[in-house]
Amino acid sequence: MRTKAQLAMETEAVQLVRKTFSIIARECRRGRYFVEGVEYNDFIRNDEKRYAVIKTIEIIGEAAKRLPIPLRQRIPDIPWKDISGMRDVLVHNLDNVDLEIVWDVARRRLPDLKDKIMRYIPMIEVLVDLPSNWSVKHLSDVANIYMGQSPPSSSYNENGKGVAFLQGKAEFGEIFPRNTKWTTQPKRISASWSILISVRAPVGNVNISDRRYAIGRGLAEVRPKQHTDAWYLFFVLLYERPRLRSEASGTIFQSINKKTLQEFLILHPPLPEQRAIAHVLRTVQEASEATARVIVALRDFKRALMRHLFTYGPVPVDMADQVALQDTPIGPIPAHWRVVRLGDVVTLRKGTIHPSDAPNARYIGLEHLTPGEIRIKQFGRAGSTRSAKSVFEEGDVLYGKLRPYLDKAAIAEWPGVCSTDILVLQPVKAEPLFLAYLMHTPFVLNHAIATTAGVNHPRTSWKALSQAFIPLPPLPEQRAIARILQTVDRKIEAEEARQQALDDLFRSLLHHLMTAKVRLPQGVVQRFEEVNSREQVSI
Repeated sequence: MRTKAQLAMETEAVQLVRKTFSIIARECRRGRYFVEGVEYNDFIRNDEKRYAVIKTIEIIGEAAKRLPIPLRQRIPDIPWKDISGMRDVLVHNLDNVDLEIVWDVARRRLPDLKDKIMRYIPMIEVLVDLPSNWSVKHLSDVANIYMGQSPPSSSYNENGKGVAFLQGKAEFGEIFPRNTKWTTQPKRISASWSILISVRAPVGNVNISDRRYAIGRGLAEVRPKQHTDAWYLFFVLLYERPRLRSEASGTIFQSINKKTLQEFLILHPPLPEQRAIAHVLRTVQEASEATARVIVALRDFKRALMRHLFTYGPVPVDMADQVALQDTPIGPIPAHWRVVRLGDVVTLRKGTIHPSDAPNARYIGLEHLTPGEIRIKQFGRAGSTRSAKSVFEEGDVLYGKLRPYLDKAAIAEWPGVCSTDILVLQPVKAEPLFLAYLMHTPFVLNHAIATTAGVNHPRTSWKALSQAFIPLPPLPEQRAIARILQTVDRKIEAEEARQQALDDLFRSLLHHLMTAKVRLPQGVVQRFEEVNSREQVSI
């Protein structure tokens, strides 16, 4: 862990290097400007332009000399020695300088130097403190790059004939693609365990080719070379996606070409450290994926549980056959339950307020309600809104009447104000928590959808919604049903919090490991000395 003093020194060093790089880039542009549209014979006769170019080269050389030697060594594709040497010749032996060389430098080499310098500027913060055994590489140094080629559309099919086909990012998953088409006439086929990268809007998204795919023009294949781990390359490109996007061309539909990919710069640690970094990141990623599967399973369980509870009541599944049922217009329910209209147990709260009268009140808009969930996890402030708002109290149920198919209903755990596109329901003869869950059942949802009016902004109304038939258990059973479902919800929330923590950890590790701000212990790295890339993939 760096101390405050070390961080301050590092920041100062970064600023110095950034300033020096900016000076070099500026002088490169300036030098090129003086020879733009000028013929060689005119240049050697024009003292002002000639000496301006010479001065520019001197400034560039002096700036280059100020850069730390280790930093220059990490950027071998910039000819630091030639830059400094030219400066020395101009300073100490100006009379014998070959002006053809000066002309060539200004016309050809300075633009090339400026382009290279500009590519390194976003990486300065990392380069200043880069470990000695890490290097900066062009992507083409560590991988072969193949641009996709689209097969003829007549060769596409959806029944598995030929090679699985990917046109672009649309078929990408979180890590591996999910193709929906095949082609019998592939033009470009990716190798297994290479990296697939989107080269057309959106630029920079990456997946791993878990098998051979035919790839279209929207993708490129980045195939790792011998000393580059596939998973590491995937993660470094994932991390560098914002920087790659910044190099895309096109105003409306951005894209990158093969040359941009080839010249794209990445950090390249030794192979064992690549594998160790990839292993750590993949382990966290897999833990998050496993948690996501648990959440999906819990939500499926909750849906099944709701069907059971609103059919048989709060009894164990193995006792459902002992519950006496009655047939009703809304389906079978326990014999001692009643069927009532929603308006029989709920009233509509009609109070309104102008936001300026309570600017600090908590405000709930439709955007703050989560489909299928009864808890409100976010809110705004009334002062940020304009028109009159509905007032709600703790224990009220808030129901989104706009586009009711979105299934937005939640219980208010505190008083506040809300959008007038939200119905404020005050339970009268029903347990509030039970009512909140009930609003997510087909009894209410299907009725709300069936009673919407309007094409562009379909809404239901309280007049229509109040007529929905619902099952009404006795209050003790309402509370029992609510408690059971609340227990499942709390488990889901705990798993969601765990997944969020894992995702936050992944993002933090991705940044710190990919920039060498955090290094893995040498003992961990040594474990990957003999692991090959395919074994790493199977972790």
